[in-house]
Amino acid sequence: MLFSPGKERNTKRPTLENPDSMRLSAFVGIIPYGHTYAVLALRAGVDIKTVSETLGHATVAFTLDVYCHVTEEMRNEAAAKMDALIEGHNRHK
Repeated sequence: MLFSPGKERNTKRPTLENPDSMRLSAFVGIIPYGHTYAVLALRAGVDIKTVSETLGHATVAFTLDVYCHVTEEMRNEAAAKMDALIEGHNRHK
């Protein structure tokens, strides 16, 4: 589900004549843009709850299920950074 029931959303297509419709929120409902937004936002460190709400997902669990590949990559990167930090710290002892 891309938008949860009961949440207000912009159903008009974005146009140049209507600058308010050009905001990100107008595009995230379009699945390819939503996916791009989610991946970039997660990689930039935006918390999963904010990403989930922006996409209009009913639950954070759904967002995590869909974007677990991104969070897995982030975990691996974090582990590599911690390894480097610990290794560097041990060299300076």
